[in-house]
Amino acid sequence: MNFMRARRFKGIIVLWIILFGAGPTGSTARIIYDLAAICDAGCAGTATGVLTLSDAYIPGLSVDNGDFIAFSFSSSSGTLDLDSLAALGFNATMPVVLGTANFQLVNAAAGFLFETKPSGDWTWVRGGSGDEGSSHIWTLRTDAVPEPPPSLLFVFGLLIIGLLVRLRSNEW
Repeated sequence: MNFMRARRFKGIIVLWIILFGAGPTGSTARIIYDLAAICDAGCAGTATGVLTLSDAYIPGLSVDNGDFIAFSFSSSSGTLDLDSLAALGFNATMPVVLGTANFQLVNAAAGFLFETKPSGDWTWVRGGSGDEGSSHIWTLRTDAVPEPPPSLLFVFGLLIIGLLVRLRSNEW
């Protein structure tokens, strides 16, 4: 009788792994901010950027260097792509969801500066030339919460009903 229980339990475990997976796959969650800025001088139109932070960052607080993953920026006069803070001074306090931010990337020796201010002003200086504007906004990117497919919920419900029927008939 105990052998039959062990086989049933093993079957339930295998079915569970097939339906729901063995667990997390090791992918890293990230916090992403999108930047939209209006060009006033040095560039034309709209400039855009993306800041990627680790999932340990809490929106609305100062960003630690360890939270920084990447930053990219693009305007009509050029692009900037950073995946490291090597040789850069970094200071940032991002909005909780939407708004202006105090964000600075500086390398004084190389004449490099990218900055957004809470007043709305922004500047990108590199090698003697630069872009600037008087309006920017950072937006926290939010993704939809994943839900299991209805068929998976249906199968899980049938399994629970079958388990309850077995328990009531004392055949388990």
